[in-house]
Amino acid sequence: MKKVILILFVIMSCVLPAFAVDSKPQALTRGEVVKYLSTSDMVKKKIGELVSWTVGYDVSKVNRAKLTPIISFVKIVPGRVSPDGRTIVEITAAVDDPGGLENIAGVRADLSSIGRLPNTILVDSGMFGDKKAGDGLFTLQTTIPTDVSFGLKELPVAAANKKGWLALSKTTLDVENPTGR
Repeated sequence: MKKVILILFVIMSCVLPAFAVDSKPQALTRGEVVKYLSTSDMVKKKIGELVSWTVGYDVSKVNRAKLTPIISFVKIVPGRVSPDGRTIVEITAAVDDPGGLENIAGVRADLSSIGRLPNTILVDSGMFGDKKAGDGLFTLQTTIPTDVSFGLKELPVAAANKKGWLALSKTTLDVENPTGR
Protein backbone atom coordinates (compact mmCIF):
# COMPACT_ATOMS: atom_id res chain seq x y z
CA MET A 1 0.00 0.00 0.00
CA LYS A 2 2.85 2.36 0.81
CA LYS A 3 4.35 1.68 -2.63
CA VAL A 4 1.08 2.62 -4.33
CA ILE A 5 0.82 5.87 -2.38
CA LEU A 6 4.44 6.73 -3.12
CA ILE A 7 3.96 6.01 -6.83
CA LEU A 8 0.82 8.16 -6.93
CA PHE A 9 2.62 10.98 -5.11
CA VAL A 10 5.50 10.92 -7.62
CA ILE A 11 3.10 10.79 -10.55
CA MET A 12 1.00 13.64 -9.16
CA SER A 13 4.06 15.81 -8.68
CA CYS A 14 5.02 15.22 -12.33
CA VAL A 15 1.53 15.44 -13.82
CA LEU A 16 -0.08 18.39 -12.07
CA PRO A 17 2.41 21.02 -13.27
CA ALA A 18 1.49 20.07 -16.85
CA PHE A 19 -2.01 21.44 -16.24
CA ALA A 20 -0.71 24.84 -15.24
CA VAL A 21 -1.37 27.22 -18.14
CA ASP A 22 -0.25 30.38 -16.42
CA SER A 23 2.02 30.94 -13.43
CA LYS A 24 -0.62 29.87 -10.94
CA PRO A 25 -1.65 26.14 -10.97
CA GLN A 26 -5.27 25.23 -11.61
CA ALA A 27 -7.25 23.12 -9.21
CA LEU A 28 -8.42 19.77 -10.57
CA THR A 29 -11.38 17.79 -9.38
CA ARG A 30 -10.82 14.30 -8.08
CA GLY A 31 -12.54 12.87 -11.16
CA GLU A 32 -10.26 14.79 -13.54
CA VAL A 33 -7.15 13.52 -11.76
CA VAL A 34 -8.37 9.91 -11.83
CA LYS A 35 -9.32 10.20 -15.50
CA TYR A 36 -5.94 11.67 -16.44
CA LEU A 37 -3.94 9.17 -14.37
CA SER A 38 -5.84 6.15 -15.63
CA THR A 39 -5.05 7.02 -19.25
CA SER A 40 -1.32 7.39 -18.63
CA ASP A 41 0.67 4.40 -19.96
CA MET A 42 3.26 4.72 -17.19
CA VAL A 43 0.58 4.46 -14.50
CA LYS A 44 -1.07 1.51 -16.23
CA LYS A 45 2.27 -0.29 -16.30
CA LYS A 46 3.02 0.42 -12.60
CA ILE A 47 -0.45 -0.61 -11.48
CA GLY A 48 -0.19 -3.75 -13.63
CA GLU A 49 3.02 -4.67 -11.79
CA LEU A 50 1.37 -4.25 -8.40
CA VAL A 51 -2.08 -5.73 -9.00
CA SER A 52 -3.31 -8.45 -11.32
CA TRP A 53 -6.67 -7.34 -12.67
CA THR A 54 -7.27 -10.63 -14.49
CA VAL A 55 -6.80 -12.99 -11.53
CA GLY A 56 -8.46 -10.92 -8.81
CA TYR A 57 -8.42 -12.31 -5.27
CA ASP A 58 -6.39 -15.52 -5.31
CA VAL A 59 -6.84 -17.67 -2.19
CA SER A 60 -3.77 -19.76 -3.07
CA LYS A 61 -1.60 -16.69 -2.39
CA VAL A 62 -2.90 -16.39 1.19
CA ASN A 63 -0.63 -17.87 3.85
CA ARG A 64 -3.15 -20.15 5.52
CA ALA A 65 -0.67 -21.18 8.22
CA LYS A 66 -1.15 -17.76 9.78
CA LEU A 67 -4.95 -17.82 9.53
CA THR A 68 -6.34 -21.24 10.40
CA PRO A 69 -6.72 -22.76 13.84
CA ILE A 70 -4.60 -25.82 14.62
CA ILE A 71 -5.84 -29.11 16.06
CA SER A 72 -2.70 -30.81 17.39
CA PHE A 73 -4.48 -34.00 18.43
CA VAL A 74 -7.84 -35.51 19.26
CA LYS A 75 -7.98 -38.37 21.72
CA ILE A 76 -10.74 -40.44 23.22
CA VAL A 77 -10.57 -42.22 26.58
CA PRO A 78 -11.40 -45.05 26.78
CA GLY A 79 -10.80 -45.96 23.16
CA ARG A 80 -12.82 -49.14 23.42
CA VAL A 81 -16.16 -49.22 25.23
CA SER A 82 -19.36 -51.27 25.35
CA PRO A 83 -22.67 -49.55 24.68
CA ASP A 84 -24.00 -49.70 28.23
CA GLY A 85 -25.21 -46.10 28.54
CA ARG A 86 -23.18 -45.66 31.77
CA THR A 87 -19.48 -45.64 30.87
CA ILE A 88 -18.23 -42.08 30.46
CA VAL A 89 -16.25 -41.44 27.29
CA GLU A 90 -14.07 -38.33 27.25
CA ILE A 91 -13.05 -36.66 24.00
CA THR A 92 -10.21 -34.12 24.19
CA ALA A 93 -8.92 -31.90 21.38
CA ALA A 94 -5.76 -29.79 21.68
CA VAL A 95 -6.53 -26.58 19.78
CA ASP A 96 -4.51 -23.42 19.15
CA ASP A 97 -4.73 -20.43 16.85
CA PRO A 98 -2.09 -18.05 15.43
CA GLY A 99 -4.14 -15.18 16.91
CA GLY A 100 -4.19 -16.80 20.36
CA LEU A 101 -6.75 -18.97 22.12
CA GLU A 102 -9.09 -16.01 22.52
CA ASN A 103 -9.50 -16.11 18.72
CA ILE A 104 -11.11 -19.59 18.85
CA ALA A 105 -14.85 -19.25 18.21
CA GLY A 106 -15.70 -22.86 19.03
CA VAL A 107 -14.78 -26.53 18.89
CA ARG A 108 -17.44 -29.08 17.99
CA ALA A 109 -17.69 -32.84 17.47
CA ASP A 110 -20.09 -34.86 15.34
CA LEU A 111 -21.33 -37.64 17.62
CA SER A 112 -24.10 -38.89 15.32
CA SER A 113 -22.20 -42.17 14.70
CA ILE A 114 -22.68 -43.04 18.39
CA GLY A 115 -26.30 -41.91 18.59
CA ARG A 116 -25.64 -38.45 20.01
CA LEU A 117 -25.95 -34.91 18.61
CA PRO A 118 -24.11 -34.10 15.35
CA ASN A 119 -22.98 -30.69 16.61
CA THR A 120 -21.77 -31.16 20.20
CA ILE A 121 -19.63 -28.45 21.82
CA LEU A 122 -16.27 -29.19 23.43
CA VAL A 123 -15.40 -26.78 26.25
CA ASP A 124 -12.21 -25.26 27.68
CA SER A 125 -13.90 -23.79 30.75
CA GLY A 126 -12.61 -26.03 33.54
CA MET A 127 -16.09 -27.60 33.84
CA PHE A 128 -17.95 -30.59 32.38
CA GLY A 129 -14.86 -32.82 32.42
CA ASP A 130 -12.39 -30.14 31.31
CA LYS A 131 -9.51 -30.11 33.77
CA LYS A 132 -8.18 -26.54 33.39
CA ALA A 133 -9.78 -23.48 31.85
CA GLY A 134 -7.99 -21.70 29.01
CA ASP A 135 -5.27 -24.31 28.45
CA GLY A 136 -6.24 -25.09 24.83
CA LEU A 137 -7.54 -28.58 25.69
CA PHE A 138 -11.21 -28.67 24.72
CA THR A 139 -13.15 -31.53 26.33
CA LEU A 140 -16.50 -33.27 26.09
CA GLN A 141 -17.93 -36.16 28.09
CA THR A 142 -20.64 -38.50 26.87
CA THR A 143 -21.91 -42.06 27.14
CA ILE A 144 -22.68 -44.63 24.46
CA PRO A 145 -26.39 -45.50 24.26
CA THR A 146 -27.33 -49.18 24.43
CA ASP A 147 -28.85 -49.16 20.93
CA VAL A 148 -25.56 -48.26 19.14
CA SER A 149 -24.24 -50.97 16.82
CA PHE A 150 -20.84 -52.53 17.44
CA GLY A 151 -17.73 -51.60 15.47
CA LEU A 152 -15.42 -48.66 14.81
CA LYS A 153 -17.12 -45.27 14.96
CA GLU A 154 -15.51 -42.19 13.42
CA LEU A 155 -15.91 -38.96 15.39
CA PRO A 156 -15.04 -35.80 13.39
CA VAL A 157 -13.94 -32.68 15.30
CA ALA A 158 -13.90 -29.12 13.92
CA ALA A 159 -12.34 -25.97 15.37
CA ALA A 160 -13.32 -22.54 14.02
CA ASN A 161 -11.77 -19.16 14.72
CA LYS A 162 -13.40 -15.73 14.75
CA LYS A 163 -12.08 -15.01 11.24
CA GLY A 164 -14.12 -17.92 9.91
CA TRP A 165 -11.27 -20.34 9.23
CA LEU A 166 -11.85 -24.00 10.07
CA ALA A 167 -9.58 -26.89 11.07
CA LEU A 168 -10.78 -30.50 10.88
CA SER A 169 -9.63 -33.68 12.58
CA LYS A 170 -11.14 -36.95 13.75
CA THR A 171 -10.74 -39.83 16.15
CA THR A 172 -12.10 -43.35 16.24
CA LEU A 173 -14.02 -45.13 18.99
CA ASP A 174 -14.37 -48.90 19.10
CA VAL A 175 -17.82 -49.87 20.33
CA GLU A 176 -17.39 -53.48 21.42
CA ASN A 177 -19.74 -56.27 22.32
CA PRO A 178 -19.50 -56.77 26.09
CA THR A 179 -20.13 -60.52 25.79
CA GLY A 180 -17.38 -60.93 23.19
CA ARG A 181 -19.71 -62.40 20.54
